[in-house]
Amino acid sequence: MVKAALRLLTKKFGPLSEPVRKKIQELDAATLEVMIDQVMDYQSLDDVKKYLM
Repeated sequence: MVKAALRLLTKKFGPLSEPVRKKIQELDAATLEVMIDQVMDYQSLDDVKKYLM
């Protein structure tokens, strides 16, 4: 699921910074699933960062 999240976010927003990539890789499966389900609704990476805290 991590690869899918990274691929979708990169496609939508362009290359992701290494810190963002690392935090996404550390997320649990449930959070990744929510993130992937909502990716089309995100306007910016700020919408993603709420999951990376």
